[in-house]
Amino acid sequence: MLAISIAFNAITLHPTCTIVWVVVGAIIIGGFSAIQTLDRISWIGWVGLVSILGSLLTLTVAVGVNPPDHPDKITQAAAQPSFVDAINAVSVVILAYAG
Repeated sequence: MLAISIAFNAITLHPTCTIVWVVVGAIIIGGFSAIQTLDRISWIGWVGLVSILGSLLTLTVAVGVNPPDHPDKITQAAAQPSFVDAINAVSVVILAYAG
């Protein structure tokens, strides 16, 4: 519900629209959560897979394209971080999965 409210608040910038869309999202989520067996909701996994792949593709294209206002943007496939920065990055991922 929080993700739905943040997303639609960013799109519409109007609190009333955000509340209406959160109510619509609550009704949809309530309808899907009322399904009792897993074989009836297996298609939701495919919807999730397609949406995750679509977001990854969008992110990849957005990072790879140089915008006109930043023509000198430099991207690196592999950086050379310090030991502390590298361990910090690994720890963030491990602790996120542990949570």
